[in-house]
Amino acid sequence: MKDTQIVVVGGTGSIGMALVRQLSSQGARLALTGRDAAKLSSAERAFGGLQSFHCEITSEESVSRVFSHFDRIDHLVVLAGSSGGGPFMETPTDRQRYVVEERVWGAVHAVRAAAPKMRGGSITLTSGLFSSRPPGMGAVMLVTALSAVEGLARGLARELAPIRVNAVSFGVLRSSRHRHMGADQEAYYQRLGNSLPTGRIGEADHAAQAIVFAMQNDYLTGEVLHVDGGARLV
Repeated sequence: MKDTQIVVVGGTGSIGMALVRQLSSQGARLALTGRDAAKLSSAERAFGGLQSFHCEITSEESVSRVFSHFDRIDHLVVLAGSSGGGPFMETPTDRQRYVVEERVWGAVHAVRAAAPKMRGGSITLTSGLFSSRPPGMGAVMLVTALSAVEGLARGLARELAPIRVNAVSFGVLRSSRHRHMGADQEAYYQRLGNSLPTGRIGEADHAAQAIVFAMQNDYLTGEVLHVDGGARLV
């Protein structure tokens, strides 16, 4: 990965930071986008040479502005996406629409901006366990969006070849996303981990390793890699 130009969209969370750490150690040239200026500044301080850009993933103009800074891109990773959603019949339409805008159209904006600057390399999108195992309630639009991202990866793998396009689907990982649980966070992880074949939940580094694998394996395209501790089996 040495000297390759990699753009990570929406990478200021736990997985993004783990990915930046792994790629930085391999000598990659990294650019990171996000909405939180403080997190972007913190990432720049932690990783020398990292470029950071404020970006609203749902805005095609904002995304295009970021990618105008690059003449060549070797790999694109799209991590952006909050949980979103809510009970289907009670959640306002605009909130439900935003889940799709962020997860699906955000990925579309990033790919359309990056692909003209790529001659090969890879695009890695991100999905999640809910795409194949919907929860009881409250995530209908997230399920819809994650399933669409996986379809997008397969379709783009044909249309954008020789650029390789894959998706990585995550199960529950230890993440800053769950910090709202407070003191209940570790108990949640323990309870869920005990139900998995692995006997524990995953870490952000597990997700980052899968993304790096998708980037480096030049015979892999149009696939969805599942990093969920075997959750789909139980």
